[in-house]
Amino acid sequence: MSENPESQTHSQQAGLTSGGTHPERPPNPATPANRPQEYDPNPTPRVARLAAVHLWAMDHVELDKLFPNMAHETRGHYIGDVDPIKFMHKFLPWNIDDSSAFKKFKTQKPSKKQLTALKSMATKSGESDMNRACHAALRGWPKAYRVLSRNIDFEDTHNHRDSFSGLGTDEAVYNRQKPWIPRKTMIKVDFANMLSFLELKPDHRRDAFIDSDRKPYPGPGPQDADWEKAGVVYDHERSDTAPDAADYSAEQAVDAPDTKAFVAEDDHGEHPANSPEDRVEVKVDSDPSPSARYPFENDTEGGRKTRGQIASYAGVIMAMQFRSHLFSVLICGKYARFIRWDRSCAIVSRRFDYTLYPNILFNFYHRFAQLTDTQRGLLPCFKTASDTEASAALEALAAYAGTAYGTIGGAKYKKRLNRKRIPLLHMDYKGGPYVVPAPTFNGGMFSPFGRVTRNRAVVQITKKRRHVLQGLLARAF
Repeated sequence: MSENPESQTHSQQAGLTSGGTHPERPPNPATPANRPQEYDPNPTPRVARLAAVHLWAMDHVELDKLFPNMAHETRGHYIGDVDPIKFMHKFLPWNIDDSSAFKKFKTQKPSKKQLTALKSMATKSGESDMNRACHAALRGWPKAYRVLSRNIDFEDTHNHRDSFSGLGTDEAVYNRQKPWIPRKTMIKVDFANMLSFLELKPDHRRDAFIDSDRKPYPGPGPQDADWEKAGVVYDHERSDTAPDAADYSAEQAVDAPDTKAFVAEDDHGEHPANSPEDRVEVKVDSDPSPSARYPFENDTEGGRKTRGQIASYAGVIMAMQFRSHLFSVLICGKYARFIRWDRSCAIVSRRFDYTLYPNILFNFYHRFAQLTDTQRGLLPCFKTASDTEASAALEALAAYAGTAYGTIGGAKYKKRLNRKRIPLLHMDYKGGPYVVPAPTFNGGMFSPFGRVTRNRAVVQITKKRRHVLQGLLARAF
């Protein structure tokens, strides 16, 4: 059940010799089965993307090779210089809610202790110290909103990593009370349930991007004088992310489940989860330098590796979930940036000095905490599968496995089904409901850009029978 159905085709194409007839060599005989090819003096170069290469590798990809390769593969996909205040107004609007609970939620401010901890990050020379200061600042912010599905929990994950990909974010954002994929044992770096992440670098020269004017952020302008108190009317006039009725109905289903949730058995990869991500050596001895072709991208070694690193995190999260977009934060030295990832590009704010404007960063997650799951990027048609429907789906998939995957592949798939190691989700879609196997990691999941379809077997749940359908998810999931 491949997450990358075209990966084998790309791999086969990569092994073919380039076409074209060379002037110094006579063409092959012209026969119906072997026609002459036009000579192209400027042929399109073949590109061996990570999604096509690492699926066939014997060993895990090394991060000191992954990050530069990912920076190269994603070059030109970043749109920058967006004012951070306008970024929040556009993508993280205040929702309309007249309840007293929401009004109380909206008026809360970070404590003096939290502001001090945030500012202290800029003085830290090591990533561990910087991570501890970051976690101390954001932990418990903001106080929980009444809607369970909108809670957020910050966790310091810099000393842990995902056992499958080997990647580990510095700070992760979850909703531990209501994960999409329930776990028997909590996973510290859980890309299938991660809502957002922060990446921290003590040295500002490790920034992945360069603002066009290279000037310090001047702060909120006169038109943004009341940005912290910006009303919902201001936000929604400039935002295309306002929630609709489907968002709220989906949240009600999440907040008030009527059946016992299905919990898959724990599965583990080859990387030890309780250890940090492999260290990537970076020689930082020069100031940021713009790429000649893509001037917003920092072309130094440190800049490329940071860019490849955050792109890899975003890629795995978006591949392990059914998402339209994802938010993250990059902090380098005393500067921070907001990033919104989707399948086509990443929109990046200009950097701002959080020691001068700490409330901008707190306001970002204040707004994030009250967004619906759909506004955060999760598709509303998915929710946690019930134990009853998941058990029925496992039986249907086991009966189907031999036909779909052959004798050897079917036996391996059935083994995982028997151990219930495949997490399942409930999907409401045309002709549904369905039970859908949640994505599991493979070596082609690192890039956040370009993947828009997923072919997989899903089970249609009806009262009388179970139908297994192949290739249903031909949407931008």
